Amino acid sequence: ICHERCPADLAELMASWYRRCRTILRKTGASLDKFIGDCVFAYWESTDAATRWKAIDAARALHAFEHLGTVLRRGENLSANEPELRCGVGLHVGAPLLGSVAPGAHTAIGDDVNLVFRLEELTRKVHVPVLASEAFLNGWEEGRELFWEPSPAKIKGFPPQPVYALRSALSLRNTPSREAVMVC
Repeated sequence: ICHERCPADLAELMASWYRRCRTILRKTGASLDKFIGDCVFAYWESTDAATRWKAIDAARALHAFEHLGTVLRRGENLSANEPELRCGVGLHVGAPLLGSVAPGAHTAIGDDVNLVFRLEELTRKVHVPVLASEAFLNGWEEGRELFWEPSPAKIKGFPPQPVYALRSALSLRNTPSREAVMVC
C-alpha cells in the first residue's frame, strides 16, 4: 500500500484504521499500548474467562469491520482504487513487563508481547484471521470449543507449540460479553 499512495494519503488511511481499532478495543475494556506500523497492541489486566470472552469479542468485531469494508468496496466498485486492509489477530495470555521505559513512555515488553506479535504475523501465513496460543486456551474448556488446530506452523523465534484458529470470526454467540493479551 505504501508504494501506491503518497505519504499524506497513507497517513490518513492509517489514522482512520487506528481510530476504528481503538474504538472497538476500548468498547471491550482493552488498554491500548502501542501502534507499530500496521499493528495495534492492546491488553486486558485480567486472564479470567470473562476477559478472554472480551478478547474474542474484540477479535470478531475487528474481523467484521474488515469484512464489511470488503463488501462495501465490492458494492461500490472501489477495489481498484481503495486498498483492502487485512486485520490479523493474535490472542495470548502471559505476563508482559508493564512499565515506563523512559519518562512519559509507558509500554509492555517481553517474550509474551513478542509471541502475540508473531501470532498476528502468522495469521497471514496460515490464512486465518484469528490465532490463539495454547496459553490463551489453557484452563478454559468452554473457549477451547471455539477453536481448531490448523496445520502445524512454526512461530518465528519460539519453540514449536500448537496454535489455534477461531472457528468463525464472524459468528455470534448467545453468552454475555466477557477479557487477555491481543494484537490486531
